[in-house]
Amino acid sequence: MKLQFFTKEECLLCDEGLVPVKILAERYALELEVIDIYEQEIYLEAYQLKIPVVVLDGQELGFGRLSMPELEERMKPML
Repeated sequence: MKLQFFTKEECLLCDEGLVPVKILAERYALELEVIDIYEQEIYLEAYQLKIPVVVLDGQELGFGRLSMPELEERMKPML
């Protein structure tokens, strides 16, 4: 399964949010893909006001201030 983390440069909230996402990706053996929203116009349009955003196999799990317990709770039914 692929866990995507949408971010942008110089984003403190993104830097903080990546920490629990990395832990969860490792814990559940998920492929983590970190994506800068400026890489593609579609990402910029979808996420520019929400970053960071976490997506597991196409389903958004959370955005903004991310909490590891909340993300994990949302992930479990999908795993």
